[in-house]
Parts: sequence; C-alpha cells; structure tokens
Amino acid sequence: MKTKIKILILFFALSCVCSCKAQLMQTLKDAHKIKENRVYYADKPFKVLLKDIKPTIIAYSVSLDPNLRMANLYLYFTSVSEHRQRLDEAAENHTPPPASITVRFDPQDISLLKNILNKQSGAWSKGIADSLNSFIVKGVYSIGNN
Repeated sequence: MKTKIKILILFFALSCVCSCKAQLMQTLKDAHKIKENRVYYADKPFKVLLKDIKPTIIAYSVSLDPNLRMANLYLYFTSVSEHRQRLDEAAENHTPPPASITVRFDPQDISLLKNILNKQSGAWSKGIADSLNSFIVKGVYSIGNN
C-alpha cells in the first residue's frame, strides 16, 4: 500500500512539473525564460517551442551556412528593419537589445530549410510555422526584452 501511495505521489509531482512548462513566454519580458529552459526544448520538435511563445512573432531571418554546419532561425517580435533600428539604438544608449529568439536546428536540415525559407528574412506566417513544426531544435537562445 505504501508503494502505491509513493508511486501516486511521484506521478502527481511529475505531472505538476510538466504542466508548469506551458506558455513560458507570456510577454516579451519573459524571453529569458526560454533561455533558462533551453534544455527542455533540445531534441524536441519546433512546435513544442512555438506553443510556449505567446507574443506574436512578426518576422524572421535565417542564417544557413553549410560550411560552418549552422542552421539558425531568428524570431522577431517587430519587423526586421525595426528590430535592427532598435538594436542600433540599444548599442548607442547602452540599453538592453529588443527581444528576439534564436533557434538552432540540426545542420542536416539546411537543405530542407532553404526550400522552406527561400528568403533571408521576411514576415512570419502560420504557413512557415506549420512547415517547420517537425524540425528538431538543437538549441534555443534569447536576448533582450522590451
């Protein structure tokens, strides 16, 4: 009987821990939570990460370098040009940069990513998100806040 109670308590504790992960990034000020929990997202599909980001993603840019074996996707919460302008202002004023999230994918996916993201940057859409849902996340990094 004691063993059954211990198993039940352990199951309940694990379910509480897993449910606490939902919607880590409620606002742009929560971007650091994505970075703090990057181990949680490693080797999981991209859709798991997207599910935890509540602020609207407006734009993206991509860095695909087969020589360096890198496949990075940058997610922005403003337009790319506005994001770059805010980065410059932050550097001049020594303030934190605007929030963005960098997602590193498996380098083996570079050719597939090139087919889906045929531009270096652009407006984010549900179609792009749906196309990338099954890609495996290898790393997640976030910077700044708004």
